[in-house]
Amino acid sequence: PPKNSQPDSRITIVPEDFVDRIILGDPMELYDSIPSNSVQLMVIQTPAWDYRLGGGGRTGLGYESHPSAYVETLIQHTIHWKRILALDGTLYLHVPDVVFDTTDLDYQKHGKIRAEGCLLQNGQLLQLPARVVSQMQKLEWLVRNEITWLINPDETSGTETRLRVHESIFHFVKSNKYYFDQQTAKRLGSHYARTRHALEKGQTTLPETLVAPLVLTSSRPDDLVFTPFMQDGAVAVAAKRCGRHWLGFASSKPSCMEATRVVNATTARPYTEEELSRANGTPPCGHSRKRAMTAREPESPPVIPPSQHKNSQPATGNNGSLFNPAARYV
Repeated sequence: PPKNSQPDSRITIVPEDFVDRIILGDPMELYDSIPSNSVQLMVIQTPAWDYRLGGGGRTGLGYESHPSAYVETLIQHTIHWKRILALDGTLYLHVPDVVFDTTDLDYQKHGKIRAEGCLLQNGQLLQLPARVVSQMQKLEWLVRNEITWLINPDETSGTETRLRVHESIFHFVKSNKYYFDQQTAKRLGSHYARTRHALEKGQTTLPETLVAPLVLTSSRPDDLVFTPFMQDGAVAVAAKRCGRHWLGFASSKPSCMEATRVVNATTARPYTEEELSRANGTPPCGHSRKRAMTAREPESPPVIPPSQHKNSQPATGNNGSLFNPAARYV
């Protein structure tokens, strides 16, 4: 049977060559190869709209000549996402916001998008995430939550306004009968709609330790985790270490090769509660903050067993497993 087959046949089977792979190509040309209702979890960070290089002849999401065109293009992607997401599945979406800055040196050198008297004014925060969410709601997506992702501020970003210290990750579902393991969320300290993950200098992608709790709480062992904009491989690495299967698309050969290299070099070493709760900066439910922020104890056991082979059975939840077979639909 295919790698992500489920005993209860609650999802459509994905072809073998679309499981545990990062595929090079345009996502809009690859979506049709994925069966409907086949992906349990999507963790997606979209490319940011690049007002410095947009409108200059480049193609692909992020190079549109106007932010409204960027939103329209992204909405076309969401139509495919909704088709392939399982009926009880979840989409976590991060859309980077953009400040239109005509003083940016790269913009002054390459920019072809000119300021206008309305949306594109110098210093304007474009509110792209809100625009995308509003359009998705019109397509009957359900927004269950907005997770506040606390980040370390960029102290070099200027003094004319307050430093931005957070991003938003939106939790979408297709219906109110979606899967969520609240017990595991509490054990990891990720049951609040906020998370704290610092970014390394120059890092713009979702940290692996931010993705892992999303995977553990919104999917089951051997479920398929998907992202159409694979960047540094973090989503696939988190899925692999959580005992899930993964599928990613990459539009450029260098990013595809690098993400594949990172995933292949990663062992399926399971996460521990302490590892993820410390990375999250939040004490697990029932633990003191002091204990949650201390170094991991040497005897701390693995908490989610990786799949042993492609036809492995779902974990039972015994021996400290983070998978809770009693997790209910919400």
